[in-house]
Amino acid sequence: MPFVPFEARRTISEMARAANRSSTVSKLPGRSAPMPQTTPCTRRGRNDHADITLASRHAYGGLIMSKRHGYKTLAAALLFAASGFALAYADTSTSNGKLSDSDSTFLQQAAQNGVAVTQLGQMALNKSSDPKVKQLAQQLVDDQNKTNDQLKSLAQAKQVTLPTDATSDAQKQNKKLQGESGSAFDEAWSKAVVSDHQKAVKTFTQEGKDAKDADVKKFAQGALPGMNEHLKSAQAIAAIPAARDDAMSTAMKASTSSPMEAMPAAMPTASGANDTPAEAGAAADIKH
Repeated sequence: MPFVPFEARRTISEMARAANRSSTVSKLPGRSAPMPQTTPCTRRGRNDHADITLASRHAYGGLIMSKRHGYKTLAAALLFAASGFALAYADTSTSNGKLSDSDSTFLQQAAQNGVAVTQLGQMALNKSSDPKVKQLAQQLVDDQNKTNDQLKSLAQAKQVTLPTDATSDAQKQNKKLQGESGSAFDEAWSKAVVSDHQKAVKTFTQEGKDAKDADVKKFAQGALPGMNEHLKSAQAIAAIPAARDDAMSTAMKASTSSPMEAMPAAMPTASGANDTPAEAGAAADIKH
């Protein structure tokens, strides 16, 4: 039976009562099928009694047929109303019904992203020695665990099965990070966190606008502030190695420039120190 809202059920009930009253009142004996009047007499014959009985049967039969017709009309109206409301709510999810395909896909993607973020955080806690990296990693693990709990409850209520593994791309990324160590790990890890969070923020922002289910939309919008905060922290950590690399690149370019360009300009000589004999004689004439 398709879902029919309360207002529709009340309207249909009123239609049913109205149809029942109309069919009952309009088909009462004595109105549409009046009883035949016989000639008053002191003695009723067998034929008079038969006429009265036949007329009564016709009147009662008309009443029964009218009720059957009313029930058929009511059933048709109920079926039409239910079909109309089913079509109206075909592409939207109800609070207790299944989700649309787009909302279900989003919840599954969110679960895979949550697994990847948790793995990244735990990896940094085990491999990094940078206090800032370890602090961000702990925030990722703590906040993502809370988000994962909310996601599991929502998926259970909406009858959606969530994956328990990260995507294949995320697994390849984690395997590559496991091979790094020291500052190289910190740099590669922060870049991975930035990339993953940029994709996640885009997905959650879109779902926060377009989700058909109100609970799914609320979940997406509620997770965005924490994700944006993590993204900014990861970008700040990733910017430190980038600034250092830029400074080193500038220094290398300066050290490999032309020696002539690096030499200072020649200092001017004292007056008359390098003059030719002719120039010295002319200068002596001018003095005298």
